[in-house]
Amino acid sequence: MLTLVNDEVISAVTDSILSFEKDPSQEVKIKIIGMGGCGGNAVNTMMLENLEQVDLMVANTAVNDLNYSNAPCKIQIGEITTKGFGAGADPEVGLRAAEESKAVLTQHIQGADLLFITAGMGGGTGTYSSSTVAEIAKSMNIPTISVVSMPSEDEGPKIARYAQDGLKKLRQFSNCTVVVSNEKIFKNVDENLEHEEILRIGDQVLCGTMKSVLNIIFSVGVNNVDFSDLMRFLSIGKQFCIGTARARGEQRGSDAVKLALNNPFVDLPENMSALGIICCIKGARVTGKDRRLVSEYIAAYMTSETLCPIGITKDISMPEDELEVTILIAGKENEHHHDQPPYVEINSPTHKPSPLQQRQPGSMANGLGAVPVLNNTVNAGTAGNAGNASSGRAAFLTRPGLSGEIASANNGSGFRSPRQYPAPNITNYDTPVFLKQAD
Repeated sequence: MLTLVNDEVISAVTDSILSFEKDPSQEVKIKIIGMGGCGGNAVNTMMLENLEQVDLMVANTAVNDLNYSNAPCKIQIGEITTKGFGAGADPEVGLRAAEESKAVLTQHIQGADLLFITAGMGGGTGTYSSSTVAEIAKSMNIPTISVVSMPSEDEGPKIARYAQDGLKKLRQFSNCTVVVSNEKIFKNVDENLEHEEILRIGDQVLCGTMKSVLNIIFSVGVNNVDFSDLMRFLSIGKQFCIGTARARGEQRGSDAVKLALNNPFVDLPENMSALGIICCIKGARVTGKDRRLVSEYIAAYMTSETLCPIGITKDISMPEDELEVTILIAGKENEHHHDQPPYVEINSPTHKPSPLQQRQPGSMANGLGAVPVLNNTVNAGTAGNAGNASSGRAAFLTRPGLSGEIASANNGSGFRSPRQYPAPNITNYDTPVFLKQAD
């Protein structure tokens, strides 16, 4: 039966829709706290992103570092323990400082729906104090994602032991922990770059990891992946892989996923089965082919029990031929562990792919092994060869022309064998470094 609706009814319904207002109490509250010098530097980098929906904080034992920070919220910890002079490269002092200031730390993180903790492992303040903050958050039922850097080998075995111990403590209280390797940063960039620029890369990788998660939370599109999806994701996994990348060309969907999962600076799980995958696709024009290529690629990670929500967002500010993919994989360690280095030279003429590098549905090796693997061994001179390093700025901090390396490697089958992948050209990195581009 046809029912006629008069103009007054339509007007009343329209007014009801248009009068809807957001309830601030129902908005997701995200807080990021940088612990110690390294964490403070990462937050300073986040400040450049002008994030409006995130509360940024830094905490330190050194007053001088706090004065240097641009963060809107600065917390001095261990005022009695350190008198504002810092922890003296002693993580035990940093721990006592955090314990002394538990009340003020609790006050600043309460009310968060999700907390990010960022710090450098091995230093005086951040190493153990970060786990104290994570413990406080856990006691308050606040989900926590920790994004930390590990020291380079030349900092010595004692700092390495401190770092490993701090990471172990932090993992006990964090829902998700992402590790950035300073050793890999120093090995994979042009050694002629200014030291400050190299350190800035580490800050950008830390920030890029956090932005990948924020992209998922705050992106609104045709198909949404919401905050509750992320919370379930954090609850089911023990190991995690997080990345964001952009790509262009006919195979941009699969290329973007490959790049997102091939950050040479991040320690990725070597032997993991995926329990949950969150994938967000964004572009000015996302096609059915784009979704198919992304889905086919991530299908290799999945088992019959894997949860995999896919979100699609339209962003008219992006170039029409460009696609951005953000992917988060939560998993568990496989029972049968294979001894395999996390990054291997796969373009060597004598190299034979190990079982971990074969296409094995439902498992991950080298953070990637269920799928074709990019060569993560980067020539230290690559950036200089691009002609950008000579200007005094890191080549990957500029926006260079797209190289076309990835597109030219297609073997015509829709997938590429490991030997057909070139070493990632460092000039494909954009700002932040975690957003990588390929033609």
